[in-house]
Amino acid sequence: MTKEINQPPETPVEAPLGECLAPPSRLDLAAEVAELSIENKRYATALRKIAKWFGEFPSSGRTWDNGEEMSYGAAFGSKGERDFMRKVASEALERH
Repeated sequence: MTKEINQPPETPVEAPLGECLAPPSRLDLAAEVAELSIENKRYATALRKIAKWFGEFPSSGRTWDNGEEMSYGAAFGSKGERDFMRKVASEALERH
């Protein structure tokens, strides 16, 4: 059996056409807006932390010989700081 050249390809239909074209309900839109608002706040928090950079690192857990706490940068270097900020960004994006 041969297909005609102008025949459209066969595709599975997931929902009746009426359901595909029906506008979302107000409750659906409100839930989506609420979810997007939470997501936006999470991204903004992460971006503020990354933009501020200085003072945004956790305790290094290490000390100098004189007993003073070592800064995160001194303990782990600039690559350690970069990796920490990458983690901040990744964690914000993971929940997406």
